[in-house]
Amino acid sequence: MLICDREDYSRVYYSGIRNPLTGKLLVTKECSNFDSQGFPHNATVIKFDMDGNLKEKEVYTVERVELNLVIPDDVFEFRPPEGYKVTDFGSENPK
Repeated sequence: MLICDREDYSRVYYSGIRNPLTGKLLVTKECSNFDSQGFPHNATVIKFDMDGNLKEKEVYTVERVELNLVIPDDVFEFRPPEGYKVTDFGSENPK
């Protein structure tokens, strides 16, 4: 189930996922305090077990949103520690 803004469908206030067999809630997400760009600044995610019992609750607060920031290339450089070991879980017969 989704509950969103009537004119801006990207503003989803509530979403819920139910177990298709039992109809019990598995996850809910509630968002509020949307800024002028449509980003929610408050979000609560609640997870339930298969029987519908509360399993976990997470509360998030977004303090600031900045778009299109320049990220330096070195942020994406991989620098493994000295003496690291490579473990390859790829195919056994690489081409």
